[in-house]
Amino acid sequence: MDLIVYAHPDAHDSHNAAIKRHVEENLKGRGKEYETIDLYAEGFNPLLSAQAAIGKGEPDGLVEKYQGKIAKSERLIFIFPIWWYAPPAILKGFFDRVFTAGFAYNFRKEPSMPKALLPLIKACASQKACYGMFLKQLPVEQKLVGKSAVVINTFGGNDIGYEMFGSAPEYTVDKAVLNFCGVMDVKRVHWFEARGSVEIPIKVREEIDAALA
Repeated sequence: MDLIVYAHPDAHDSHNAAIKRHVEENLKGRGKEYETIDLYAEGFNPLLSAQAAIGKGEPDGLVEKYQGKIAKSERLIFIFPIWWYAPPAILKGFFDRVFTAGFAYNFRKEPSMPKALLPLIKACASQKACYGMFLKQLPVEQKLVGKSAVVINTFGGNDIGYEMFGSAPEYTVDKAVLNFCGVMDVKRVHWFEARGSVEIPIKVREEIDAALA
C-alpha cells in the first residue's frame, strides 16, 4: 500500500493540491491501493508536549493511527512546499511525534565500528558511494527498512537557490529522517518557480509519473 502524507494548508487550489490530485489519479489509474493523510485537514498538532518528550504523556490516538498506517505501507509519498529551504512546521512536528524511538528506530548500546575510524566515515559521509556504509556505523537499529519513499516539493524560487543552500531539504528529510530510519530508496521531484498557475508543467508531471512507476 502507498501512503500519501500531505502537508499544505490548502488542499484545493494550491500547487501542492494539484500535485496531490495528480498523484491520487495516477495511483487510481494503475489500480494501486493507497491512503492519504492530510495533516492540516485532520487537525494534527505538531507540538511535542513536555510530558510526551520524556515518555510520560497520554497516548495520542492520531499519532498511533499514523504509525499504524506507516507500518502497513510499502511506500511513503510526501507532498509539501519548501519554505525557507525547509519543510513546513507541521511536517517537522509529524516526524518529531510519529517517527519515534521504538517505532521508526532504536538506539543500540554500542557503535558497530571502532571510534578510531569515525573520522574516515565522516569524511566520506556526503559521498553517495559510501553514504550507506556511514549509516550502518551509527548506533541505530533502523525499523523502517524495506520501505521506499517519494518526496515531491514545490519551491517559489528556482533551482539555483536550491543548490546555493546545499540542497537542504534533501538532507533534513531524506537523509536525517528517512535514511536514518531505514528508508533508503528515496526518489525526489522538484517543482521550481511554482507561482501563479497551478497547472503542473509537463516536465514535472512526467517526473512524478516516473517516480511513482
